[in-house]
Amino acid sequence: MNKKSFLFLIIFLIAAGCSSGSRFSKEVLLSNIRISSIDNTISSLIPNYWKNYEDNLNQTILLWFVNNSGNSSILITEVNSNAEELSTLAEITKASKKQNKEDLKISSTQAFSSEDKTGLHFLMEGNTIQYVFLFKHKNRVYEASSISHQNSDHLKEELFYITKEVIGSIK
Repeated sequence: MNKKSFLFLIIFLIAAGCSSGSRFSKEVLLSNIRISSIDNTISSLIPNYWKNYEDNLNQTILLWFVNNSGNSSILITEVNSNAEELSTLAEITKASKKQNKEDLKISSTQAFSSEDKTGLHFLMEGNTIQYVFLFKHKNRVYEASSISHQNSDHLKEELFYITKEVIGSIK
């Protein structure tokens, strides 16, 4: 990540923590339509102006949302883990929380509305923006990957909040 992008991310996260966040509130970002996963283990609200797709080939994607323009998507999959892998995931989650708090100046409670076991990785290369969230729900570990092939300051912020709210709406 280049210095300018990293600086923007820090400023954005600090501003997001200080602002009311009404532009990115749950009511603005999510519809009232709830979709169940292909295995019926979880359900989530669909983001406004997004569509739900099903993974008809491998059926490994539990929930799959694509925005109407087709430039952004959110995929939610279960992380199939044994005890050793779960221990490693716990370490990754702990490290990502520490990094978010120290480097990005945010705490987990400011960044996420889901359960306590949440990690975040952010990547930006060229025109691609990607967030990878790890979270725990009902004793299962999931990964939510959001990606956009359109790089703009507004989209970086919007994709982060949409993904956060989708995770927060999971039942």
